Formats: sequence, structure tokens, C-alpha cells
Amino acid sequence: MIVTNETKNDGGYYSIKGFAYQIDKTILELLNTDDENQNINIEQIQDIDSSDSVIQVKYKETAKLVPSQVNKPISQLIEEFKVDNTKKYILYAYFDDLNGYEEKVDQDKNISKDTLDEFLGNLKNDFTELEKIGFVNNFYLDFSPEFQSQFNSVIIKLKEQSFIGNTDEEVMFYYANISDYLYKLVTNNPTTEIQNRTCTQKEIFDYLKNGKNLIFNSSFREYQGDKKYFTFIKKQHFLSRNVDYFERFIIVELSGGESIATIKETILKIKGKFYNKSGSWRFQRIKSPAPYIYLKNISDDSLIQLKTELLNESIIFKDGFDFAGANFSLDSIKQDSTTHNNLCLKLVNNEDILQRLISEDFQHPKEIYQFYTNESIIIEPDTKNIEIQIKNISDINFIL
Repeated sequence: MIVTNETKNDGGYYSIKGFAYQIDKTILELLNTDDENQNINIEQIQDIDSSDSVIQVKYKETAKLVPSQVNKPISQLIEEFKVDNTKKYILYAYFDDLNGYEEKVDQDKNISKDTLDEFLGNLKNDFTELEKIGFVNNFYLDFSPEFQSQFNSVIIKLKEQSFIGNTDEEVMFYYANISDYLYKLVTNNPTTEIQNRTCTQKEIFDYLKNGKNLIFNSSFREYQGDKKYFTFIKKQHFLSRNVDYFERFIIVELSGGESIATIKETILKIKGKFYNKSGSWRFQRIKSPAPYIYLKNISDDSLIQLKTELLNESIIFKDGFDFAGANFSLDSIKQDSTTHNNLCLKLVNNEDILQRLISEDFQHPKEIYQFYTNESIIIEPDTKNIEIQIKNISDINFIL
């Protein structure tokens, strides 16, 4: 994000950046662990915890370190220490100005009991002397690097993983996917399911290697720029002609302001990419069948107008409704493309029909490509699902 005078005064900006900083620290914890099966928990006991440590993360980009900034998180760590005194308790904190307090932390990141009292301020009497003495033996005050420095450390660690590769594009792609995975781990598990906000290094690596549900999002795009973003996606998924026969589902999220001409242009671009007949006119075969296309947020009137224009241009499609007033037919929309029927598009009217189709058994494997602006659709986990964030529908024309 570019910092402007407006965002300088924006608390939401700092909240988002603080959470991103916490995510990056979580990635470092996952990458640095010697036990690939060790659970790393996010937003459970504290910001980050495991079987041997509890970490509070504080990122104060413009603040000076004063006791009132840290007394509450430290007191929370003491409360956790009273429950389990076998773990390390860490305040991982960045301040714009350490205000001289770095001199009160030794090379092992320890502080004295007197310094603890100073940090606690008016909360120091909430704990006994024995509790505070025991706590400082397990407490570490880690003055953390600034945002970009920590991010650079994450990138360096990712480049050490043999399966990731070492080009900027590859590393940023995997970074974006790990960040998205951890973000959803928190947001998809409310307080009632907080125990699910956990993962291991092995789970993360298996997720990346599996490649069934990977994303290309705005963090990747902002870092690489539009041209590299489009080129990398095209190289990963759309460079070769359709060699294999797949049932492809293309989901396009609309903003609502697109013209029918713009939507039709993109629809025809998708058709040109995924529908493919090969061979001479006497020995033609369907190399890649008509893709299923779902236009999220399109109005009923716009969908009818789009279908009308496609018919006027003699473009053969199926939508599962064979005549006015007919009930939806799965068999109709699933009709095979042949060299004789020229069926080149399948238009899905709504998300219910989309989910029914995705859950259907097909003779050939399924692939899903979601081009979303704000939010993608949740898809059953065993289906290949590539999520690509776009700014507008015209981006698709550059990607394909």
C-alpha cells in the first residue's frame, strides 16, 4: 500500500499493516521450526503460540516506546505464565523510537524484575513478587525489525525451500499463497472454532505442493506490477494450448458497471482460449470442450441481453433451459461438445446451479478458474481451484 497523508491518520491502515506483520512473523515461525509437525497456533492463546512458546506481536510504526504501550500485553503474558510456567513468553515489538529502553534489555533479550515493574506501571501490583521473578526468567523482549526488513527475511527463507524456486515471481507467488492460507485460517474460524486456527510447516508445504487451490492476489500484483503479474499467471496456467480434455469452470466476478459489449468481449476471449477443435475438416475432434462460465453479480436483464447478442452472432451455447418456462436440466447443460453441434459455450445462470454442476461426476477431470475482484466462491476442496484477483473484467483479456 502507498502511504499518503490520508492513510497516515488512518487507524484502519495501521491495524491491517499490524496484522500483516503478524502474518509474516507467523510464516517465519513456521519456516524456522525444526519439527515440521509442530503446531503453530494463530490468535488462540495469544497472537502466536506453540508447544514451547507464546508470542505477543506489537507493531507500532509511529509510536514511541512507553510503559503504557506494553503493560497490557506483558500482563497478558504473565497471566499465561501463571497457567503454564514451562514455556517461553515473548513480546515481539517494533517501535519507531525505543526511547532508551533498548539499554535495559541484555544480549539474550532478558530484562530485570525492576524493568518489568517499570513496564507494568500501574499494573505491577496485580502480580506477586514471586510471580514476577519467575516470569522474567521465562520472558524475552525481542525488539523486532521494521515491516520491510521482516518481509525481506521471509522472502530469503522462502528462497531456501527447494520446491519454491528462486525467481522473484515464484517466491512472491508462494508468499501470497501462504499469507492467504493463514489469513483464512483466522477469518474462516470464528471464536467458537478457535481451535482450528492452527497449522504445521508440513501442512503449509503440502498445500503449496498440491497446487489444487492456489491464489494470485493483490499482494502479489502490487509487489510485481501489472505486467509481471499477468505474465506469471499466463505462464503458470494459460500459456500452452489446451492439450488435455478438462471440464473447465470459469467464474468471473462483475462489479456491476460493465457494459454488455465488455462482458461479451471477455466471454469470447474465454471461448477462444478453452474451446478447441483440432484436425482437418474431415478428421476433426474436440480437443477441449465448451467451458462453463458463471458471471457472478450479473443482473437477469443483462444476462438475457448477453445471450441474445450471442445467438444473433450464431454462437452456440447451452444454459440448461431448453425453452421458455422450462425447468433447469443438468443433462442439457452437460451435453458434450461435438464436431457437428458446434457447442462452444455453457452459461451458468446462478451459483446454485454452479455448485450442483461442480459436485456432479464427469468423465473427465474438472478445473475451476475464479477471476474475482472482492471475494471468491468457496469450492469443494478436492477440485482444482485457481483463484485470480483482478481489478476489472478487462484484466482477463491480458491474462488469457
